[in-house]
Amino acid sequence: MDDQRRHIVDGTLLPCWSRASQPGLHSRRHRKTGVNVQVARTLNGQLVWVSEPFEGRRHDFHCLQQSGIVRDRNTTSWPADKGYSERA
Repeated sequence: MDDQRRHIVDGTLLPCWSRASQPGLHSRRHRKTGVNVQVARTLNGQLVWVSEPFEGRRHDFHCLQQSGIVRDRNTTSWPADKGYSERA
Protein backbone atom coordinates (compact mmCIF):
# COMPACT_ATOMS: atom_id res chain seq x y z
CA MET A 1 0.00 0.00 0.00
CA ASP A 2 1.29 3.47 -0.90
CA ASP A 3 2.08 5.26 2.39
CA GLN A 4 2.13 8.67 0.71
CA ARG A 5 -1.60 8.68 -0.09
CA ARG A 6 -4.43 9.34 2.31
CA HIS A 7 -6.74 6.41 2.92
CA ILE A 8 -10.21 5.99 4.36
CA VAL A 9 -10.46 3.00 6.68
CA ASP A 10 -13.62 1.24 7.79
CA GLY A 11 -14.74 -2.16 8.98
CA THR A 12 -17.70 -4.21 7.90
CA LEU A 13 -19.43 -7.33 9.14
CA LEU A 14 -19.78 -9.99 6.46
CA PRO A 15 -22.66 -12.30 7.45
CA CYS A 16 -21.98 -16.02 7.64
CA TRP A 17 -23.27 -19.28 9.14
CA SER A 18 -25.10 -19.86 12.40
CA ARG A 19 -23.36 -18.87 15.62
CA ALA A 20 -24.31 -22.10 17.38
CA SER A 21 -21.01 -23.72 16.41
CA GLN A 22 -18.91 -20.51 16.55
CA PRO A 23 -20.15 -18.15 19.31
CA GLY A 24 -17.24 -15.72 18.71
CA LEU A 25 -18.71 -14.81 15.34
CA HIS A 26 -21.82 -13.20 16.85
CA SER A 27 -21.80 -9.39 16.77
CA ARG A 28 -24.00 -7.91 19.47
CA ARG A 29 -23.86 -4.54 17.73
CA HIS A 30 -25.20 -5.93 14.45
CA ARG A 31 -27.30 -8.69 16.08
CA LYS A 32 -26.04 -11.23 13.57
CA THR A 33 -23.24 -13.68 12.96
CA GLY A 34 -20.34 -12.82 10.69
CA VAL A 35 -16.70 -11.92 10.26
CA ASN A 36 -15.22 -8.44 10.67
CA VAL A 37 -13.15 -7.25 7.71
CA GLN A 38 -11.21 -3.98 7.60
CA VAL A 39 -11.00 -2.09 4.31
CA ALA A 40 -8.80 0.80 3.17
CA ARG A 41 -9.47 2.86 0.06
CA THR A 42 -8.14 6.05 -1.46
CA LEU A 43 -10.12 9.29 -1.28
CA ASN A 44 -11.29 8.72 -4.87
CA GLY A 45 -12.63 5.26 -4.03
CA GLN A 46 -9.87 2.94 -5.23
CA LEU A 47 -9.67 -0.19 -3.06
CA VAL A 48 -6.11 -0.60 -1.77
CA TRP A 49 -6.30 -3.17 1.03
CA VAL A 50 -8.61 -5.69 2.71
CA SER A 51 -7.72 -7.45 5.96
CA GLU A 52 -8.00 -11.09 6.84
CA PRO A 53 -11.34 -11.85 8.55
CA PHE A 54 -11.70 -11.54 12.33
CA GLU A 55 -14.42 -12.85 14.62
CA GLY A 56 -17.58 -10.74 14.29
CA ARG A 57 -17.58 -9.98 18.03
CA ARG A 58 -14.32 -8.02 17.68
CA HIS A 59 -14.35 -4.22 17.60
CA ASP A 60 -13.06 -2.42 14.49
CA PHE A 61 -10.20 -0.82 16.43
CA HIS A 62 -8.97 -4.20 17.67
CA CYS A 63 -9.18 -5.72 14.19
CA LEU A 64 -7.30 -2.82 12.62
CA GLN A 65 -4.51 -3.05 15.20
CA GLN A 66 -4.24 -6.85 14.81
CA SER A 67 -4.23 -6.66 11.01
CA GLY A 68 -0.80 -5.00 10.96
CA ILE A 69 -1.80 -2.37 8.38
CA VAL A 70 -1.06 0.51 10.75
CA ARG A 71 2.33 -0.82 11.80
CA ASP A 72 5.14 1.54 10.71
CA ARG A 73 2.73 3.87 8.89
CA ASN A 74 1.72 7.45 9.56
CA THR A 75 -2.06 7.10 9.84
CA THR A 76 -2.79 10.50 11.38
CA SER A 77 -4.31 11.78 8.12
CA TRP A 78 -6.44 8.68 7.46
CA PRO A 79 -10.12 9.57 7.97
CA ALA A 80 -12.04 6.99 9.99
CA ASP A 81 -15.11 6.95 12.22
CA LYS A 82 -14.72 7.63 15.95
CA GLY A 83 -14.76 3.90 16.68
CA TYR A 84 -11.10 3.88 15.65
CA SER A 85 -9.94 6.45 18.18
CA GLU A 86 -7.62 4.89 20.72
CA ARG A 87 -9.21 3.94 23.98
CA ALA A 88 -7.55 4.60 27.31
